[in-house]
Amino acid sequence: AVKNLGRAWAAKNSSRRSDRVIAVSRHVRDFLVERWHIPDEKIGVVYHGIDPAAATDPPIPAALASVAGQRFLFTAGSVRPARGLEDVVGALGNLPEDVRLVIAGSVDRGAEHYERSIRKLSRDRGVESRVIWAGQLSPEAMSWCFRQASFFVMTSRAEACPNVVLEAMAEGAASISTDHPPMPEFFADAAMYYGARDSRQLAERLNGALAAPPELQQGLRERARKRAAAFTWDDTARATVIELQRAIE
Repeated sequence: AVKNLGRAWAAKNSSRRSDRVIAVSRHVRDFLVERWHIPDEKIGVVYHGIDPAAATDPPIPAALASVAGQRFLFTAGSVRPARGLEDVVGALGNLPEDVRLVIAGSVDRGAEHYERSIRKLSRDRGVESRVIWAGQLSPEAMSWCFRQASFFVMTSRAEACPNVVLEAMAEGAASISTDHPPMPEFFADAAMYYGARDSRQLAERLNGALAAPPELQQGLRERARKRAAAFTWDDTARATVIELQRAIE
């Protein structure tokens, strides 16, 4: 907690003293303006880019062979309290019993208690056997999960520029996401949304999507790839140079 307070102080002080601030999303810009009172005119928004997905399908990861050809949900990111995993674990008990959940990502140092609480929640909800803790996955394994999962579920409550969202869209994942900022800023119409911390609504969204005709999922996948094409590293580089030039001027 003390370390985070120190980081916040340093970031706030740097933002106030700087000639120009690059925010990685409008959500971050709004935070800087509304919470830290940084003048809006000295903030520029520059999104991260995402590399195009490989044209060939990746092989089945050995650790996930048990879900190959099965219906499963996929979620990825550092395991920490802001991850919001309780949303999807809480929803899982209200989904068909053949649907499983793959959780990818390593546990942040100091967040071991959070992982234990999510494991306990899965036991309490009677879904422990349906949850696969995959740990840190290789880029190839991540690609496989994005492409093969019935739905990628984004539950995070604290993101600046959610790289995993860009990766999911580049891979053409059909996604259901929390409506917490900045997720709608990045997904736009390439995802379905539910209210943060509302596992019941998430279950309703997932049940409807799982029972819908294949055209729904395919439409989400196509919109995701199209949306991902708007985030290129060339654009990131050009916009960064412009912001640096404005700082110089």
